[in-house]
Amino acid sequence: MEYWVLGVFSCSLHTSYTILYTHPVLRYLHSLSAILFYILGGSFFVAFVLLHNGIGGRWPALWMEIGDLPLLLAGVLFGGASVVRSFQGDAPVSKILVIVIALPLLTVFGTATYLTFFP
Repeated sequence: MEYWVLGVFSCSLHTSYTILYTHPVLRYLHSLSAILFYILGGSFFVAFVLLHNGIGGRWPALWMEIGDLPLLLAGVLFGGASVVRSFQGDAPVSKILVIVIALPLLTVFGTATYLTFFP
């Protein structure tokens, strides 16, 4: 069997099909993206409250304008890693399942990126 690393997945090539085995890095990516998602989400909540009450000058509005894509990226990584880990269990995750999970998440992130830079 031949092994190589593809992103956060460790792949093994079998004679008739390819199956993706989740790598232990996926657990750390899930934890890191969760921490970032909650920190960025909390900072958005604080920025909204400060902006609504007129405290902090232009900084809360600036953060709400430039921080949306990092928050969305953390949310996409957290959501995607959560779904892959929930389907993983003891069995390996198929490549088709990863594609089915990744395509909508990448579409949402791509659309938000496009709308941010080309309104």
